Amino acid sequence: MVKINDRGNLKWQPFLLPEHRSLLKELKKEEQKIEVPMLDQQRLEEFNQTICDAMAFNQPLEVAYYQNGKIERAICHVHYIDIHHRELRTLDKSNHICIIKMDKIIDIQLTDGD
Repeated sequence: MVKINDRGNLKWQPFLLPEHRSLLKELKKEEQKIEVPMLDQQRLEEFNQTICDAMAFNQPLEVAYYQNGKIERAICHVHYIDIHHRELRTLDKSNHICIIKMDKIIDIQLTDGD
């Protein structure tokens, strides 16, 4: 029995126009996007307590948040909580301010900063 090694779309690459390649890349990016996970009230309260602890002890956080169909991660210090705009303003390792929408946060954990 002969084993067939299928290379998928790779076998058609020489016949594609550059416009087609870029469209295939965009399609692949769109397929990899995920929906914003919904969190329950208890989990949100845990996030609030973790943020308060990080501010009280000046301890860095690892924040996982949803952005453009992907889960991004950042290690940062809490600078300010903007309640009116529902934003968490943080400072990264190079002291740049990063604004994270509270409704996009998926997970928050205290970390040692490494």
